[in-house]
Amino acid sequence: MPRLSRKEDKAKDSNASTDDNQASMSTQAGVLTWEERNLSSPTVFSESRGHYKMCLDVEVRNVTLPQYISPLPLGLSSADRDYLRMKGALNIPKAELRDALLECFALFVHPLLPVIDLGDVYSRIESNGRTGTVSLLLLQMVMFAATAYVDIRILNKHGYNSASQARLEFFNRAKLLYSLDCEPDRLAVLQTVILMTLRSDQPDLITHTRHHISVAMTRAQLINQDPAMKISQRLWKRILWTCYMRDCILAISFQTPMIIRYEEFDIPPLELQDFDAASWLRAVHWISRHTGNPSGNLCNAQTLAKLCIALVECCQRISYGLNCQYGTHPGEDGFEEELVTQSLGDIAGSKRVIGRFTQIYAEINVEDPITGPGAKQLDSVSLHEYCLQEFRSEQIATLLNTVSQSLMGIESKDIIALGFLHYCKAGTGFQAVISDTKHGGQYLRIRQGTQTISKFMAKELKEGSLWLSTPVTHIEQCQDTGVCIVRSANEAVFMAKKVILSVATPFYKTIQFSPPLPTEKQRLALENILGYYSKMIFVFQKPWWRTAGLSGEIKAQDNGPILFSMDTSIPEDDQWSISCFIVGGRGLKWSKLSREERYSSACSQLRSGFEKVELESGKLEVPEPINTLEYEWTKQEFFLGGPCPASPPGLLSSVDGAALCKSFENVHFVGTETSLEWKGYMEGAIRSGDRGAAEVVAELQERF
Repeated sequence: MPRLSRKEDKAKDSNASTDDNQASMSTQAGVLTWEERNLSSPTVFSESRGHYKMCLDVEVRNVTLPQYISPLPLGLSSADRDYLRMKGALNIPKAELRDALLECFALFVHPLLPVIDLGDVYSRIESNGRTGTVSLLLLQMVMFAATAYVDIRILNKHGYNSASQARLEFFNRAKLLYSLDCEPDRLAVLQTVILMTLRSDQPDLITHTRHHISVAMTRAQLINQDPAMKISQRLWKRILWTCYMRDCILAISFQTPMIIRYEEFDIPPLELQDFDAASWLRAVHWISRHTGNPSGNLCNAQTLAKLCIALVECCQRISYGLNCQYGTHPGEDGFEEELVTQSLGDIAGSKRVIGRFTQIYAEINVEDPITGPGAKQLDSVSLHEYCLQEFRSEQIATLLNTVSQSLMGIESKDIIALGFLHYCKAGTGFQAVISDTKHGGQYLRIRQGTQTISKFMAKELKEGSLWLSTPVTHIEQCQDTGVCIVRSANEAVFMAKKVILSVATPFYKTIQFSPPLPTEKQRLALENILGYYSKMIFVFQKPWWRTAGLSGEIKAQDNGPILFSMDTSIPEDDQWSISCFIVGGRGLKWSKLSREERYSSACSQLRSGFEKVELESGKLEVPEPINTLEYEWTKQEFFLGGPCPASPPGLLSSVDGAALCKSFENVHFVGTETSLEWKGYMEGAIRSGDRGAAEVVAELQERF
C-alpha cells in the first residue's frame, strides 16, 4: 500500500494539539470525492461572542437531535429519515447512560484504540455544540464500543436486559447510519469503520470484521490523497497503527493471514509525543464532573500511551510470524514470491529470470524500443522461443506463457519478446506489472466499477458534446480548408480542426481514412493483434472462502478454462463474488462452447480448485452460486479483446519507432498502447490522452 503518512510543515507539527481538535468527530470542510454518493452542505453557523454557535436544532419528524450533533445530509430522502427514526438510529440515550458510556470508552476502549480526540469531542458535547458538533454516526459507534464495560445496573435502568442486547442495538444504529451514507465527513467514517472491528464476538461476523480493516485502509488511502483534508500527524499515526493492531489481533483470533502486509506498512513508529495527554485529561475531567468518579492524571495518560506503544511493537513481531505462516515472503528487490501453485517462487532459478529480464528492459529505449542493444534479435523471436533459448527451461517458458496470458490475453508464442519486455518497461518493471502491492499494476479496485470515473467526467462536459453509440466509419481531412469531417455509422456528421483517436491500432482498419493512413500505420493496424479476454463472475449468498480463511484466488490450473480468479466482493453492498478470468488460447476454445457448457466447465473448475484444499475444519464445500455474470470483451464492439495490442515478430524493426504515436496531419493517436508509461492500463490511457491534448493545443496555438 502507498505510504500513508501526511506531510505537514513544522508550524503545524508544533501546534499538533490544536490540529487534533480540528481533526475530531466534527464535520470537515474537505472536498468530497465522487465515491461519496450523498453530499451535504456544511453546517450553518452564526458568529457570536467570539465563537460559533449552531443556529437551530436539527429536526427529523418527531425526533430532535441535540445541538451538539452534526446535521444529517440535506440530500437524505424523507423516506430514509423516517426509516432511521423508526429504527432508533437517531436516538441519543439519556444523559446518565450517555455519560456512563462515554466514561467507559475513555477508560477502557480509547487507550488501545486511540482513533479520536477525546478532549475535543467531550467538550463539544458539554458546550452543547457551541464549540463544534459531533458526528452522529461516530457517537453511536463510540457508545457501542463502550457497552461491554458499562455497569449492568445502569443498562437495566434504561431498559436493557443485558450488555449483549445494548451492544447489538447500538451497533445496528451505527450500521444503519453507515449504510445510508448519513455521514459526509470521511474522517468520521474512517474512525467508525475501525471501531466496527470490535463487533467480532460471533463466528458469522468474522468475514465482516476482517473486511472492515480492508475498508479502513482503503478509506485512509483516499483521505491521504486529498490535500484538502487537514489532519494532524499525531492523530493520523494513531489511526493507522490502530488499524494495524486490530488487523493483527483479529488474524490471531480467527487464525487467518493479516490483510495489511507488514513489509508495506512504512508508517513511522508510535511515540509518546503522538499521544495527546492534555486531550485525554480534559476528557476524564469531564467524566469526573458528570459522573462523580475520580479523574485521571498525567501519569495515567503516559502509562496508557506506553501500553499502546508496547502492544503495537508486539503486533509487529507477531505479524512477521503470521506472514511467514500464511503465505507471502518478500524476495529481492521487493518482488513478492507468492506460495501458490506454479508461481515464480516455486521455480528453481526464478531470481535468474527476474535478474535477466531486469537487465534487458533496463536497456530498452521506451520511446523507440528497436534502437536498444539486441533489440532486433528480441524482435525476431517470440517470448516462448526466447525463454527456451535463454533459460533452457520448459517450466519457465510455461510460466511466462501464463504471465503473458494474464496481462494481455495472448499466448507467449504469439507475442515477440521485445514487445513483452517493452510492456514491462512501460509498467515500471516486470515485478510491478504482475504485482498487487502498492506499486503494482493490480493494486486497488473501484467499488462502483471503473466506468464510474467516465460517467462522472462526462457530467462535467457541455451538454450535447458527448455522443454515445456513434461508431466512427470515416475520417476525411480536407487539404484545402484544413477541416476534418467525421462520419458515423448512424449518419451523424461532425466537423472540426482536429481529431483525436483513442482506439487501439486494430480498430484503424474499421475506419476509412481520406487521405489513407501512412503505410507504417496501416501495417500496425493490420498486423497488431488483440488477445482473448473474458471473465465470469460467480455471486454467492455468503463469502464461504473468507470464512475458511482463503483468498478466493486460483492460479494457473490446467483442469479447466479459468487461468486465475480473484475476490471481487463488495461487503458494503452485501455482495460476495469471485471473478474468474478466462483468457488466451484456452479462453478462445472455451468461447466456442454453448452458454451451458461454458458455465458448467468454469463452475466445475472453481469448485474443484477450492474443495481440494485441506483445512483443519475438514473439506470445504463450495455452494451453488446465486447468480452468474459473463463478460466477453472480445465480442464487444469497442474492445475486441485484451487491454493492449501486441506485434508479431519483425514488425517493430521494420517500421519507424515513432510511427505508433506520430500524428497524421490533423489526426492524433492516443490509445493506451501509445503511452510511454503503463501502456495497456488506465494510467497509460490518461498519460497518452494528456500527450495528445498537448499536441493539439500546441499546433492550434501555432496555427491560429
